[in-house]
Amino acid sequence: MDNKIKIVFLSNFLNHHQLPICNELMKQVDGSFRFIATTPVPEERLRMGYSDYNDSHSFVVKAYDGENDEISRLISDADIVISAGAPSLSSLVKRIRSDKLTFVYAERLLKDGDQLLKNPLRLLKYKWLFSRFRFNNLHLLCASSYAAIDFYKLGAFPDKKYKWGYFPELPSVNHKTFECSPRSSHSHDLNLLWAGRLLDWKRPFDVLELALKLKASEIPFRLNIIGDGPEAVRLKQAIHDWQLSDQVKMLGSKTPVEVRNFMTMSDVFLFTSDYHEGWGAVLNEAMGCGSAVVASHACGSTSYLIQNGVNGLVFPCGDTDSIFNYVNLLAANESLRFRLGKNAQQTVSGEWSASSAVVRFLELCECIQNGRPTPFESGPCSIAKEISNEEAEAEARLYADRVDMIQ
Repeated sequence: MDNKIKIVFLSNFLNHHQLPICNELMKQVDGSFRFIATTPVPEERLRMGYSDYNDSHSFVVKAYDGENDEISRLISDADIVISAGAPSLSSLVKRIRSDKLTFVYAERLLKDGDQLLKNPLRLLKYKWLFSRFRFNNLHLLCASSYAAIDFYKLGAFPDKKYKWGYFPELPSVNHKTFECSPRSSHSHDLNLLWAGRLLDWKRPFDVLELALKLKASEIPFRLNIIGDGPEAVRLKQAIHDWQLSDQVKMLGSKTPVEVRNFMTMSDVFLFTSDYHEGWGAVLNEAMGCGSAVVASHACGSTSYLIQNGVNGLVFPCGDTDSIFNYVNLLAANESLRFRLGKNAQQTVSGEWSASSAVVRFLELCECIQNGRPTPFESGPCSIAKEISNEEAEAEARLYADRVDMIQ
């Protein structure tokens, strides 16, 4: 595709998970890229150490006060528009009705199960937002392995759903020196890490149950928990009550760079969230840092990023026995930890890197414009199959029940 094409990315604000993709788009289209930010960076994010990328990047156009002539012109004149969320701006709706190539970039829609489909008013709202354009030149970039089936249930984007995700900044990778990383110096305690907001649906108590099982089995370990949130007080109390203070440390909030530093030092990263986790870029980051990841099947990124037993291990969400069995295996098998971590790095620095995704995206756009199917069979811009939570859970359970066969 011509590198002079004009691309517009419309979202609330530019964050560190989107920045690598935006930088790659800017580079690939020779500067003909604009990011339209509809809101300032929230103060809460700034207090957590987030940078204000809205102010520091020249390709950002601020639309805090809604549409104006410049915003409308950018959306209308672009060859490709990516909208993070439902089409709402009048100029975007007009563009879609004119059959100009447009993408919706979305996580899963039915995070509360099919309850939305049982509410006539909410169902009507979402059908109006998405399904009315089902025959237009509007396509879905699925930032969750469960987005495809959710939108299928609404009758939206028929045969126009593609794998996508988030592509956060990752540390530079040298696969040849992987075994010399700091984590390889730990000859005693297994170094475990959990990171995220301390919310009920992220299931931080699952890792405390794991800690109890590891302690009872006399497996030496250290568990660091990074993050803050509503469950912090209960977690601190549980650590005290369950006599885990020597093994488990709550470190509070950390900046993205600090989190990645902890990931680089960790043997195993634990990702326990349930189906409310639309994507979970922390998984990309942990894989990029070379941690052996043990991840819940219910997280939106898991099925896209992890090939079970090859570059990570997937357990049925909430099954702490399976988590323990995997971690017990990793504690005893250092070569398996290294292999999973190295393969994880190769996944997110290769097929699932920002640079690869943008090259694929531009090729996909050219194929769509010329009436050809996507050429990709896996990874970003391949067809997003309609996978249900039940199917993914059954597959994870089948593998977890065969843990003794993993080498």
